Amino acid sequence: AILSSSSAASVMLVTFVESGYITFAESIGALLGVNIGTTITVYLVALNITKYCLGLIAAGYAVSSFSAKGSKSCYLGEALFGLGLLFFGIDIMGDAMSPLRNYTPFLTVLMSLDNVWMAIIASTIFTLVIQSE
Repeated sequence: AILSSSSAASVMLVTFVESGYITFAESIGALLGVNIGTTITVYLVALNITKYCLGLIAAGYAVSSFSAKGSKSCYLGEALFGLGLLFFGIDIMGDAMSPLRNYTPFLTVLMSLDNVWMAIIASTIFTLVIQSE
């Protein structure tokens, strides 16, 4: 879902530039932010930061609750809280899909896909089902 949301943001930015809502120069910063944010998120997932997601949620809540509204520390707390929730959601989705690793009918279907095009179609359908938003 992370990757599809950055793709959706990129498509919307291109549409906004084409329709004249924003200029090309204005879209560059947003496009870089979307792509850099996605890259950093994938990097943090690779570091297995999901072990600390509940701590991030608690720390973010504590910081934002005890800070003055509109202060930098309040925004930092909200960012920590949001990141914690994001990685907690990724962890839950990973745990939900882990039974498929040992599910024999699923593995049999994957192993029977000897045609490259059938494998691409099957993986596309599986991805659409898993990442439907």
